[in-house]
Amino acid sequence: MGKTQMGIILIIISSVFILLGLFRKRNNFIDLNSVFVKHFSMFKTARIQFIVIYICTLILAIGISLVYVADGTLYQNIIVVMSIFASMLMAMLSVIKSKDLSKYNGDDKKRIDGIMKETDAQVMYCTCICMFEIIVSLIMIALSNLDIPTILTIMSVITYYLIEILTLNILIVVKRLGKLT
Repeated sequence: MGKTQMGIILIIISSVFILLGLFRKRNNFIDLNSVFVKHFSMFKTARIQFIVIYICTLILAIGISLVYVADGTLYQNIIVVMSIFASMLMAMLSVIKSKDLSKYNGDDKKRIDGIMKETDAQVMYCTCICMFEIIVSLIMIALSNLDIPTILTIMSVITYYLIEILTLNILIVVKRLGKLT
């Protein structure tokens, strides 16, 4: 077994264990399970939006990856953009957390508090997607010398899909921030 095959096996095994650890219920360290549950609970009454954001974007990602398979340069650019998005999201989170609810009464306070919690969940979800995309891009830069078209296409689909859902969810965050005024 060569170095490349051993590296791929180590990447797969460690990725599986990391994902299992991050999505474990009642995790005291990083509770991604609750972040995703809170995010997807927002779509309970919005099935059409769920289909548009998660199903249609998957079809779009597959189409894009059939036209253009991502390469090392694209993954490097994605890392830069995702880092900027993550910084922007953290700035949004600080704005949300600093909102003073003392000047609101009754129903307004309850409405604003609900919007803040939903927006907080959205920002955390988008941040997780950014971090996951950075990790995927780093792995794909390391694997960019491989000449296995199927794996490269599948990883391109994943990359494009994550970028698309991140972009649409950032639009949701921006809309929610507008409702906080």
